[in-house]
Amino acid sequence: MVEQKLIDHHIQKSILKVLSRMEFARYSQMRPEKTDSNLYAYHLNRLISSGYIDKSDKGYTLSIKGLQYVEYTSGSMKINRQPKITTAIVLKTSDGSILLTKRTKQPYINYYGLPLGKTHSDKDKNILDSARRELLEKTGVTYGKLTHIGDAYLKIHIDKILISDILVHVFSATCKRKYSVNGSSLWVDEDDLKNIRLIPGVSELIGMTELNEKFFMEIRV
Repeated sequence: MVEQKLIDHHIQKSILKVLSRMEFARYSQMRPEKTDSNLYAYHLNRLISSGYIDKSDKGYTLSIKGLQYVEYTSGSMKINRQPKITTAIVLKTSDGSILLTKRTKQPYINYYGLPLGKTHSDKDKNILDSARRELLEKTGVTYGKLTHIGDAYLKIHIDKILISDILVHVFSATCKRKYSVNGSSLWVDEDDLKNIRLIPGVSELIGMTELNEKFFMEIRV
């Protein structure tokens, strides 16, 4: 479990929030509006010296410690210290294509994965309702005939440091055609998955859906 000090200064939270949505950022891109340049530089350097941000020739990026922090925080940069409860959808066509969506925030920004997202007790009546909502929000696809086929406990590490700790309710369906999707999603032939930058654990989840039986598994990557 993550044990990190809560970052509570609004400038530092703002910098981390920008970097959570970018692989690399320029100095000017992270500076909050109407913030004194010296004050901004001070707080940026604090984040660097504390190990949350790395600087390279490509620009500023989250360190492993920074990736770990933003994975366990909400949009307001408040730490949530328990494993996330999510739904993931394996939607395939009868001719062997699978629907993937590009991740738009760290960790693993710009990698592809299954349509996946946290369950929300204030929005979802049950996990099936959550899966349908996440599929629509992530891909633009409305598909009601989803089947809960198993659960997975996914722990993702970078350099042996735990980054993500997720309980995944996995849903599956086979449709007759490729539905139109939004700009961050695409249909990929299963044979071409090896050529796609996949989020760790995705291949294992897809493989489990081919068993045609209920499953529970723990995935450590």
